[in-house]
Amino acid sequence: MHEIYFRDNKDYKGRYSVPALWDKKTNRMVNNESLEILRNFNTGWNSILPDEYKKLDLYPENFRTEIDEIGKWMQADLNTGVYKAGFAPDQATYDKNVVPVFRALNRLEELLSKNGGPYVLGSELTELDLRLYPTLIRFDTIYVQHFKCNLGTIRHDYPLLNEWMKNLYWNVPGFKETTDFRHIKENVSSN
Repeated sequence: MHEIYFRDNKDYKGRYSVPALWDKKTNRMVNNESLEILRNFNTGWNSILPDEYKKLDLYPENFRTEIDEIGKWMQADLNTGVYKAGFAPDQATYDKNVVPVFRALNRLEELLSKNGGPYVLGSELTELDLRLYPTLIRFDTIYVQHFKCNLGTIRHDYPLLNEWMKNLYWNVPGFKETTDFRHIKENVSSN
């Protein structure tokens, strides 16, 4: 990944992160902030998409406040929270950071119960589902074992989140096709 960053800027000194959006025409990094990329893909390409894809809105107007509020704590406490716990330099830091991970899982389990699924906010797939899926699909295999986020597992302690995840994987096009369990298991350090 560092080669891509240096191809864009030979003096680059920041972190090498993914996802990254690369412009092949200009040979430049366009963006490496996942939420900005997701929001840009939500409607930014509608002028060149077939009509069937223009209908998909993962950040619908009527859910934006709720998506923003949930997305904020979900990202801080769960999506990056697993890394805060997993890469903690000492026991005290780990102890401080592992609790918010499971608090966020508890909150998401409650949301699924309240909203009735099959998606986080109910009957409509939103960006919250897309942002949550990569963390949960890796959770039991990687974050429980290697990052010691082991106060519980999705499979055994979060039945609604487990069903939510299985539904996305088996029934929503794009999830199964882009989930590579072998890669997840073999590339622990890059997850």
